Amino acid sequence: MSKAFKVTPKRTKRANGTVLTPEMSITLTTLQHTSDPFYNGAKEIKETYL
Repeated sequence: MSKAFKVTPKRTKRANGTVLTPEMSITLTTLQHTSDPFYNGAKEIKETYL
């Protein structure tokens, strides 16, 4: 069973040539049932932003 999360950065972040801003909100679905989307090193979040 998967779960959907909405993730929005709180401030502007620059890392590895990528800029994340508060306007860049995403909705993602995790592969496993969990209450924390950051449990596996945020793999799904990183893939969604790419």
